[in-house]
Amino acid sequence: LPGAPLTELRGGRAIAERLLTTFAGLRLRFDVTTVNGEPGVLVATERRVVAVLTFVAAGGRISTVHAVGNPNKLRHLQP
Repeated sequence: LPGAPLTELRGGRAIAERLLTTFAGLRLRFDVTTVNGEPGVLVATERRVVAVLTFVAAGGRISTVHAVGNPNKLRHLQP
């Protein structure tokens, strides 16, 4: 996805702003699921999965968000 970060982001505000700007205006579906045993979200267009997000919580808050948007790494999830 254009605008997706290429380096680690830190802080809730920076992460939220990047997610909003990356996904803004795109016609995407967000499906809540389990990914590798962790809470996750599949982000998809009508035709393909474009990203997978997983979340790690600590102290009742999300402490880490892992995101994969590399098409080669998502190939096995495509219809």
